[in-house]
Amino acid sequence: MTFLTDAQAQQLTIERMIFHVVRPEDEAPLFLAEVEPPQFTDFFIDRVQETLKGSSYVFREGSGIPNLFRRAGPEADADEFVQVSRDLATRFKQTVGTDKRLAPGVLMLFSMTALDKRLFGVLKYEHQQVITYEVEADEDGNLVPDLKSIIDTFTKDKKCLQKSALVLIEDLEDDDKIIVIDHSASKYRDATHHFANFMDIRRALEASAMTKRLVDATLATIEKHKAELPANIGRAPKRVVHDAIRQLVGFDHERTQEYLNAVFGGLPDDSPIRNTFQRSLAARGLGTEAFEFDRAELPQRPYRRVLTNEGISLSYHRELEEQGRVIIEPQEGGGKRITINTTGIVKDDDSEKAIEFRD
Repeated sequence: MTFLTDAQAQQLTIERMIFHVVRPEDEAPLFLAEVEPPQFTDFFIDRVQETLKGSSYVFREGSGIPNLFRRAGPEADADEFVQVSRDLATRFKQTVGTDKRLAPGVLMLFSMTALDKRLFGVLKYEHQQVITYEVEADEDGNLVPDLKSIIDTFTKDKKCLQKSALVLIEDLEDDDKIIVIDHSASKYRDATHHFANFMDIRRALEASAMTKRLVDATLATIEKHKAELPANIGRAPKRVVHDAIRQLVGFDHERTQEYLNAVFGGLPDDSPIRNTFQRSLAARGLGTEAFEFDRAELPQRPYRRVLTNEGISLSYHRELEEQGRVIIEPQEGGGKRITINTTGIVKDDDSEKAIEFRD
């Protein structure tokens, strides 16, 4: 799903801004006043732009969090906006508790617009020690550095922007959208347990749905460029995609080269095939997704082969199972009953050896 259009993303504006200090050793947040007017907005807009590359989430059914954000909307007075920010910071601390894995930092709340859209940013920023220096001349004219240590800082380092979420508020609550980046999460962008519970969210798409959509996007790309691709890919696209996914653990929209290499053997950066694939991903809501494959959604090869303990081998098209012409049923004791309903036998003769059953 498209979170913001390019035009909307380019017009992001921070209208209100507040943050509170959250530390693992403290039971409650240290509440601060609203920053009026918002300061260093260009710096924070850049951080928000990075979050637009995150994974899509939705609020869990029955969640009260959407109404919390609505309370802080454009009609909210100063006291209400501040109270919502405090409620969020308190909820964050209650969810995380005194877990030592929580790095000291701040929880920020931004109220933003993007042309006609109203959205909120929730950012967990980690404090990082920074050494600054100023240069002064001594009595002899020598340039002497004066070093100072600053602990409570905001930096561009992605590791310091530990967790961030953007919440797009729509007219209908069911249409609200959330996009999340959690740099302390797994490789495939699932928000950590603590952060998902704090925001009361779940992935918008399950791994099974994303795997299927990736398969569909790849097959559509192959179909469009069949004439340009090696014959083996165009002749058996499902087999090619099946084999490619079996080599990998998951997919990341920021590192598509690994997947494209597995499917196509590598493509130049300006390849029209690569561009078609990116458009196919976006059309299926996978433009900013990363996920671990659900192998149950791998495309099945058209033919199935069976070799029994008794040395009986079968090779047949899977459509024959759908038509009821080949039926394999489990039996008591662990055996199988194989029933073949055929319109006729083409070959029936003797042989000195069994037909080799190749993989």
